[in-house]
Amino acid sequence: MLHVKEDLDKAFNKELFVIKNDLYYQQIDLHKNGKKELLRVDISYKPHSTLSGDTYSLRKTKDGRLVGFIADAMGKGITAALTAMATTRFLNYFFDEMEEDSAFHLEIWTKKLLKFMQTNLFDEEILSVLLMEYDVHTSTLKYASCGMPPFFMMEENQACQSIRSNNPPLSIFTESIRIGTLSTHAIVKMLCYSDGLSESLLNDEKAYASCVKQDFIEAFCVKEFHDKVNTRIGKGDDDLTYIFIQRLEVPKAFKTLRIESTYEAIDQAL
Repeated sequence: MLHVKEDLDKAFNKELFVIKNDLYYQQIDLHKNGKKELLRVDISYKPHSTLSGDTYSLRKTKDGRLVGFIADAMGKGITAALTAMATTRFLNYFFDEMEEDSAFHLEIWTKKLLKFMQTNLFDEEILSVLLMEYDVHTSTLKYASCGMPPFFMMEENQACQSIRSNNPPLSIFTESIRIGTLSTHAIVKMLCYSDGLSESLLNDEKAYASCVKQDFIEAFCVKEFHDKVNTRIGKGDDDLTYIFIQRLEVPKAFKTLRIESTYEAIDQAL
C-alpha cells in the first residue's frame, strides 16, 4: 500500500507539473479613460482525488494578451487523469510553439486541439473545455466553450451576464469549434469554472448551480467568493476548479514603487 501511495503522489505531482500559470501572484497594470487600474486573475484548483479529470493553465503572450483554459475530462480515475494531462501538455506545448515561431492565435490553437482530440479520445469519450483569449488592450474576450457551464461577467452597472457554451463537448466526431467574441469594456469581474463547482450539493441537496451566480454577484473580492464556496459546499463532491478575474481601480493616493529586492532598498523606500 505504501508503494501505491507513493506512485499516486508522483502522479499528482506530475499533474501539477504540466499545468502552467504565467500569472501566478501577478497583477496586471491597466490604464483606461485616464484611470489607473489593476487586473487580478486568481485560480482555485482543488482536485477531489489524487488523479483528477480537471485541469487548467493560464498563459501570457508576448504582446500582453491573457490566454487560458479549463478542461474537464469525462469520468473519474486514471482514464480521466490521462486525458486531462495529455490535453494540458498539448495546449501548453503548442502555445509555446506559436509564441516562439510568430504569435499566438486562438483560432489555430482550437483547430490543433480538435485535431489532437480526434486521434486521442476513445469512441465513447468526451472532453469539456473552455478556451479563452483576453486582450486587455482592446478590451476584447474571445472564447470557445465546449460543453462547459456558463461563465459569468459582471458589469459596472451591476448587470451580470451568463455566457452559455457555444459548442458541444469535444469527441472524435466533432468537426469544428466555434469562437465567440465579447466586449469587456464595462466588465469589472468574471468567473469561469468546471461543473464540479456548480454540481456539488448544498445542505438541502440542491446543486450549487442554484446560487453560484448570486454568490459571485455579491462577492466583493475573490477571498469573499472563496469563503462563500467553502460555506456552501465545503470540499465539494467533485474536482473544484474556477478562475476569478477582477478589475480594481487604484486610488490616486496610491503610488507604485519599483525597488531592488534588498533590505537596504526596502528600508529606504519605507
